Amino acid sequence: MSGSSKPVWSILTAKAERELRGIQNKRDNALNKKNAASQRKDKIDKLLVEYSNRLNRVLERNHSQDESTHYRQFIIHLHNLRDRTLEELENREGAYKIAQKDVVVADAERLKLKRLGERAQSKAIKEQQRKENKEFESQGLTQFNLNSRP
Repeated sequence: MSGSSKPVWSILTAKAERELRGIQNKRDNALNKKNAASQRKDKIDKLLVEYSNRLNRVLERNHSQDESTHYRQFIIHLHNLRDRTLEELENREGAYKIAQKDVVVADAERLKLKRLGERAQSKAIKEQQRKENKEFESQGLTQFNLNSRP
């Protein structure tokens, strides 16, 4: 039984490690998507500041109504885009947090299987040592009995 239990634990541990790597890849992808959404939000924020400043400069000088209207409409579009980007960023952050929790669970499972495998291996070694000790004692007793005969 000890000979067959070691490969089983090795296989289960290897499977858990493969699953962990897959889940870590999903987490890394979720992090990359979250970072990309964050970068998009930052770019939109910069554009909002830039175009608000441009609008203020236009308003300080003589300008046409159409010129200021175009800037205002573009700023409104940027605000709408920023709102959608913030929603996407929240969703990406949620997906990342879930993926991170999945990594923690998968790693705990991998560690559990590794410890169980080590425990099974240790138990098998102890059982083997017990058998060897019993055999040595038996051989010693047999040898003693043979040497004790007149």
